[in-house]
Amino acid sequence: MKKIISLILTVLMIAAVVPFSAFAGRFEDIADGKWYTEGISFCAANGYMDGVAEGKFDRSSNLTRAMFVTILAKIDGVNTDAYANRTIFSDVAIGKWYTGAITWAAENNLASGIGEGLFGYKNNVTREQMALFLYVYTGYKALDTSASASVASYEDSGRIHGWALDAVKWAVASGLISGTSETVLDPRGTCTRAQAAVMIHSYVLSFLSDCEHDWVAPTCTEIGYCTKCTLKSGTELGHYKGTDDCTVTASCVRCGVSVNGVAHKATAATCTAASVCSVCGVQVAPAKGHSLSPATCTTPAKCKVCGVKQGSELGHTTSNGICTRCGNEVFASYHNKLVYYLNTKGEDLGNGDKGFTCYIETDTEIYTTFISITPGLSTVYITTMLENIEGVYYLETALTDRTYGAFKITTGGYFDETHYYSGEGHVSVSTGYAEIYATDSSYVYTHSAYTKLMDPNAEMLFKYSAFMGDYLTKTYANGLSLKEYRFKSDLLYNM
Repeated sequence: MKKIISLILTVLMIAAVVPFSAFAGRFEDIADGKWYTEGISFCAANGYMDGVAEGKFDRSSNLTRAMFVTILAKIDGVNTDAYANRTIFSDVAIGKWYTGAITWAAENNLASGIGEGLFGYKNNVTREQMALFLYVYTGYKALDTSASASVASYEDSGRIHGWALDAVKWAVASGLISGTSETVLDPRGTCTRAQAAVMIHSYVLSFLSDCEHDWVAPTCTEIGYCTKCTLKSGTELGHYKGTDDCTVTASCVRCGVSVNGVAHKATAATCTAASVCSVCGVQVAPAKGHSLSPATCTTPAKCKVCGVKQGSELGHTTSNGICTRCGNEVFASYHNKLVYYLNTKGEDLGNGDKGFTCYIETDTEIYTTFISITPGLSTVYITTMLENIEGVYYLETALTDRTYGAFKITTGGYFDETHYYSGEGHVSVSTGYAEIYATDSSYVYTHSAYTKLMDPNAEMLFKYSAFMGDYLTKTYANGLSLKEYRFKSDLLYNM
């Protein structure tokens, strides 16, 4: 508040010759009787400053350099359209609302840029810049700029730029600027729109008008004005019915005119807030309440208007199968999915197990592959039998839940009537790498991978089992493949 005390001193001195309190009635954010009311009303009435939107002055936001120069052009009354088709600053485009004013000011040496060909039109105007703009403009109008006050008492006087020193001393001497405290001048501080309006009001009446004003107060429908000059002060007051109900027709307490009821000024009701008139406080419409979309298995109920969520999701109707509510598959793992499809779509294999069979016969060999499960258990078996002229060979691969990190392999086969070998091993979940350990009645041997099995029939059998297991799971189990168990590829080994 201290920052603007000096800006309103001149306004207070002039109050004696302005026998009314001008009310900025056109702006909903400007109250009557405040330190800024007279200045804003004066600037709005004379067209020096406009609102930022319908019914809003936005008094607390900072003023930019473009805004201040535009105000100066309006005070001067220059036709800025004549300057709007050219520019001398790289950051000032042709045809903008500020182009004409900035070009006018620059070409008449009233304003310069900030360097490097820039005007800095978006930059907030500082206190020393405003002082310089007004100081130079006063000289441009051939008015006295000789007033000067010492600024040595301010501890931050050294922060005044050299190019602004004379202007700041003049502004301090003229009462346009004073310190934000007894020891701080704040020359590089910013200025709000309200502070600027108070300064412009003071400046115009003190420097640009030598009229002994005869003020006529504003009425309900007309702006206040001076009978001797062209200046205006104070916007129309608007009719006041003396009732808090916007819709009631009544006589204006100021002028006696019958004033029809008007529509309430209220924002639309929301889901949770009623629509209330900002003038009379009457509730225009109740809160609408939420328009909720129903909850689903995975999402809670949600308002279609405001997006607020209520309650919780319904959850699936099963933890291992097809949800009867949404139809989506719900499985904790791909292994659970395979188990589910073998149980629900598998054929009865005659031994109490359920699953699928593939039978292929060539001129020299017969392959039979089963992918099966015992109902109620979770281990899936891929079993392949190879019959050829050399005998019958059997390979069984057991798939347990992938969380074990590897799938168990058991193998068995006959070489002749007297020799039998059995083996076991694992396949790495992450790489597909296999280790098989095989024994028979007379010796033990270990192999690092299936490709090194001594018996070519066993090697071929293992390849075929992996291929057919992959084929059957894809064909019969709704797109499942060994890759979904985190093997290296869809086909466990390249054929």
